Amino acid sequence: MRLVLVGQPNCGKSTLFNAVAGYRSATANFPGTSVTFTSSRVLVDGEEIEVVDLPGLYSLSSQDDAEREAERYLLHEDAAALINVVDASRLGRSLELTLQLLELRRPLVVALNMQDEAQRKGIEIDRAALERELGAPVVPTIARRGVGIADLFGAAMEAARRGAVPATPRYDNEVEEAAAAVEAQLAARNDETRGEAPRAGDDRREANDETRGAPRPPARFTALRLLERDARAQARLHRAAAPERTAAVEAAVRDLERRHGWPGEQVVSGARHALAHRIEERTTTQRKPRGGGREKLDLALMHPVFGIPILVALMGLFFWAVFGLGRF
Repeated sequence: MRLVLVGQPNCGKSTLFNAVAGYRSATANFPGTSVTFTSSRVLVDGEEIEVVDLPGLYSLSSQDDAEREAERYLLHEDAAALINVVDASRLGRSLELTLQLLELRRPLVVALNMQDEAQRKGIEIDRAALERELGAPVVPTIARRGVGIADLFGAAMEAARRGAVPATPRYDNEVEEAAAAVEAQLAARNDETRGEAPRAGDDRREANDETRGAPRPPARFTALRLLERDARAQARLHRAAAPERTAAVEAAVRDLERRHGWPGEQVVSGARHALAHRIEERTTTQRKPRGGGREKLDLALMHPVFGIPILVALMGLFFWAVFGLGRF
């Protein structure tokens, strides 16, 4: 069984991975690239599983090399379940990636990480309400303290065994109508694939993935990528579909852009952004932040007047310790 950790940068994903993998982890390159990922064999409830830690990614629509390779892995490699690590203190921003992962139609569990940071900021998240909104299990964790990790992997393994696939998120009416129109063209394309030779680069690797029987992206996921004018999705469509299908997809994209007055990428990402923040509003309560020594120290060290003298004093103390005590 393979479980894949996915999350945005600085969400505590690698801390979570290190908590279960430790020194047993191994680093490898994605095929044909210098981009690395980390994997490890771990024992959970008496069963040995493989855990893969992908590079942090903000979105599946990015053009960054590391994020593109992480996306390719998610689309074409076999994974029993995905563990989406989110920063509980920045829930709305984190959920935008979660919605894209739900579009992949894979078993998924959400690790609501950095709970202590959220509580320090006065953020309270209704876990049960968030589970209802996402249709996926949500497990609170504090990775750096080891809190909730056993429950998280237990939930992920249970989701993998059951093959529990969460519902696909629904966006505004214009996006849904355009996606349905593109999906209809993709369904017709499957019956008239021309089987042209794959192109170089990513297209060749993705074609090879499909040849060896790897999972194919869901039609809705591909439709949304085409609405976003993703270059790789468009290349695959041009390679595999009849010209009239390609023209029909382009017409649906242009109609969506005309109705909104924005490029397709902004329309779809805007709809995803709006839904993520609506979910955040429905599932979180903002209370008074907890004051403490850390906040008071920040106020002193970052004071616009006193901060500079404090910095000079600390640097002087540092150099005295290095050269004075070091000489002794």
